[in-house]
Amino acid sequence: MRLRIILIIAVGLCVNLCCGGQDKKQYCYKFEKSQQYYIKHIMRRKVEPKSGRSKGLVIEQNFSFGYQVVVKEVGEKGGAWLEFRYDWVSIEQKDFEKEVSYDSAKNDDNISPLLWGYRALLGEVFQVKMSRLGKVEQVKGFVEIHQSVKEKITPNPGRKMLVRQIQNQFNDLLMRELLTNLTDIYTDKKVKQGSSWSKSLETSYDAQIVFNNKYKVNEVTEDGFAIIGLESKIRTKFGAKPVVRGELKLKTKSSGSQSGTIKIKESTGEIISSDISQKMTAITKITSSKVITPKSNHAEIESKIHFEFKKVAGPKAKTEK
Repeated sequence: MRLRIILIIAVGLCVNLCCGGQDKKQYCYKFEKSQQYYIKHIMRRKVEPKSGRSKGLVIEQNFSFGYQVVVKEVGEKGGAWLEFRYDWVSIEQKDFEKEVSYDSAKNDDNISPLLWGYRALLGEVFQVKMSRLGKVEQVKGFVEIHQSVKEKITPNPGRKMLVRQIQNQFNDLLMRELLTNLTDIYTDKKVKQGSSWSKSLETSYDAQIVFNNKYKVNEVTEDGFAIIGLESKIRTKFGAKPVVRGELKLKTKSSGSQSGTIKIKESTGEIISSDISQKMTAITKITSSKVITPKSNHAEIESKIHFEFKKVAGPKAKTEK
């Protein structure tokens, strides 16, 4: 009888994240105006061509970004407009011909001209509209960033190419899809340890990939954190159109999977750490009006992705001092 009473009390002490509740909780981001966050996104990728002249060689790419984030407005449904500012940029690329790197934290101005566009991102600002469940509904500001990057790069014969590189890799649509895949992890249902849910994401920029993501609450800790497991199937979406690059048309068929662990703070929805391993196979068919016989490239791609979305200051922090 005594044990039964203790269990009843323990269940009664469970507090719902977003609204009153007992056992199950609804995880979500709890945005407050002027609240500040710091987002860290690190991706380490290895690409191994399986065909052509590059067969057997490995291309290594490391992309790391840090963002200072401020909540500018909070909507009635809990979503918010966030201002992102590039605070840290680190790029490393190594292939069979060259190796280049840049890390803004090291204050090293002696960098390859190939990376000048990335350096020019520092201090640039864009805006993100995010729902309380993490879906990125809108991104704006990259048109202005592209113009600013162009002005920052010292005039030289390669400036046009560097600006185009930034335009292709950093734009409103691509950033919306990138962030959504990292932040849109919550369900609108209440969950508890052992609960699972699914979400699908389609990218429409270049890769045109579908992520079928399944999440599961693997553990809830006594100090207010939840450990969420992720398992995904990855494939090219049906009806994907070829990507046009000048006179070339590239049609890629991709397949693969990813798995990972996400640690969140239950009371705020902050992502304390997210670590994901991804493996993909990509077969690209290349056609051109100048080439009679199409070419085909086959590559194996492995990626390690680390992501954090943490509070650093805000209205409450100021009043507590």
